[in-house]
Amino acid sequence: MPKKILWSILIILVLGFYLLPQAKATAQQSDPGGRSSRFDYELRTDPLIRSLNILRQTANRVDTNSKTLVGAYLKTTRWYESESKRLSDNPFKLAYFEAALRHLDQHSNLIPNQKIQCIGFAILLHSLSDLFPAIGGSEIYYAKDLVPDAIKNGNAKKVDLGDYSALVITKLEEVNIGDFILRYDSNVGHISGVIGKKTVDGNIVLLVATGNQYRDGKIQIFEVDENNFETIFGSAPFKKVIFRNN
Repeated sequence: MPKKILWSILIILVLGFYLLPQAKATAQQSDPGGRSSRFDYELRTDPLIRSLNILRQTANRVDTNSKTLVGAYLKTTRWYESESKRLSDNPFKLAYFEAALRHLDQHSNLIPNQKIQCIGFAILLHSLSDLFPAIGGSEIYYAKDLVPDAIKNGNAKKVDLGDYSALVITKLEEVNIGDFILRYDSNVGHISGVIGKKTVDGNIVLLVATGNQYRDGKIQIFEVDENNFETIFGSAPFKKVIFRNN
């Protein structure tokens, strides 16, 4: 084989060795919904995570161009049958669950191609697990407006909001399962829920669930680590904000 060809192959291999990890990191940043493999076991076995994964698969079948009401559709599924049975011993939680589904219906056709809004998904998430704060009583349309002014425009690090608090964080390890991630660096903002947390090879990895991450009305479940921490939580001059039960 000619030396020029051998040198070309060697250069390609060397470049691939150095550039492939960077390409993977960049892809993960730009597409945070592209990975959940480090939680494969939990997606199969953890009751809440497994239920949310089934919900994601079920809800994402809805045609975004249709007039389908998402909550009404979900009530025809095995996922709903399973969750309503699980909550049947607690009439209050069951009623909240039904109210969360009605909230999805009320917003299913407000914005074209956005069947599920992030706030509606967050309300549904609380109805499924008390780990998450109850934001359903807030009369706010945009997620960004949930963040207190004392944090957005002041120096507050923690604001008590009754049953839960808004906190400013700077590190991934400060985040817990049951926290809501609040972003206010856009016209509407965004809210996501932390449903998993583990240490992999010495690094903290979160599993996050959210609705309408890409303005497509779909549910997404994805990992957050140091590679996409800024992408998901926001970057300076905006603060990284979470909601946590008191």
